Amino acid sequence: MRKALIILFGIILCSVLTVGLFFFYSISSIDIASKKQIVKIAFPELNEQLFFEANVWGISGNHEEIILTNHKVEENPTLRKDNNYIFYTSSVFYKKEKNKLIIYCPESGISIPKNNSYKVEIKIISLKNYNEIKEYDENYKKYGLTKISAL
Repeated sequence: MRKALIILFGIILCSVLTVGLFFFYSISSIDIASKKQIVKIAFPELNEQLFFEANVWGISGNHEEIILTNHKVEENPTLRKDNNYIFYTSSVFYKKEKNKLIIYCPESGISIPKNNSYKVEIKIISLKNYNEIKEYDENYKKYGLTKISAL
């Protein structure tokens, strides 16, 4: 009797593992479409254009980043970090002033480029806590800002 229970347990375990592996491989082959938004900001007096590229991806859409670049965004993550500002957040606020771009974003999750090839002066204003972020989210138009969102 004990031997029969062990064999039955083994069969059930193998069945569960087989079904689990089948499910895992069938899910991993699904291509979840990512959302992408691109906003162009022109600085004609400096002959430069900047681009915000907002991306959301993942099965539940829980990976968000906003990239600020003055050229085509690279696929190589190392090059992206070396040449672009990357904000690991769902939204940032900005305003253009002459030859300056002022960006308001959460303090955590900012990657500053190592190679600064921007003619435009980039100024980052850090939003330090949830209340400050919420205030800007609710009042950004009143402050004369534009919002770019990865959602």
